[in-house]
Amino acid sequence: MLKLDNVSVRIAGTSVLRNLSIELESAGTYAVVGHNGAGKTTLLRTIMGFVAPHAGT
Repeated sequence: MLKLDNVSVRIAGTSVLRNLSIELESAGTYAVVGHNGAGKTTLLRTIMGFVAPHAGT
């Protein structure tokens, strides 16, 4: 299981993710979909630990 609780990420002073909360089961298949600049890559980098969240767990 993967759980993010009120995660916020800032890059160069700009809020990229704000108060994001999700809970994913390990047996599921998921897709991250959104417009350019929506924060998809930042979300994945945060999950993998390459980007530290400003707030949340």
